[in-house]
Amino acid sequence: MATNNIKKWRDLSLLQKSAIVGGVGITAYALYKFAKPDNIKQAPVDYGQIPQVFSSGGVPVLWDADPLAKELFTNFEGYNFNGYPETTDKLIQLNNDQLRLLYNHYNTYYAKEYPTLTKLLDAEWAGIGNDSYSRAVGKLKGIGLNEDAPNKLNWQTFIDALTNEDKAFNFPIKYPAIDFDKQTKNMFYITAGIISTGLILGAVLKKK
Repeated sequence: MATNNIKKWRDLSLLQKSAIVGGVGITAYALYKFAKPDNIKQAPVDYGQIPQVFSSGGVPVLWDADPLAKELFTNFEGYNFNGYPETTDKLIQLNNDQLRLLYNHYNTYYAKEYPTLTKLLDAEWAGIGNDSYSRAVGKLKGIGLNEDAPNKLNWQTFIDALTNEDKAFNFPIKYPAIDFDKQTKNMFYITAGIISTGLILGAVLKKK
């Protein structure tokens, strides 16, 4: 069988071989982009709105998102049977730019089970009489800190990602919201053109 496959490959025209190699290359490149951990968009932060706090040495420094991000990770990532409204209450008290900074920091350094902090908290069961979780999620979503992913990849998602600059590929896995840049889209167009041309020429030559 391997010998037959080699013969079939050799019988292909240069254009057809180029189309196949190009298609495989583009697919590999797309899969590489899907797997990159930096596909969640960073929320813009106005650091002028980040309050100053004092270090142990009495030196004023900007508020650090890491302690709260670490607390959120410890309390909410993975399976847990306890409620932590005292943690989400801290989040609710932040101003909008602190929230954006926390969102960026958590997504970059801590997110595992879910791709964003919003999705992590939204998946938690608040429990009876405790609305701290839902209020925290509402505050995050209220300033646009939420990237919705469809349940599955479909052709319309694929077409939108190639033709609409405001659209992105979204997957129900860790790294959604992947937008092809113009260079990548052009590579897809060129490869599609090569494949189409190769198939047409192959059919015409075969008839002759």
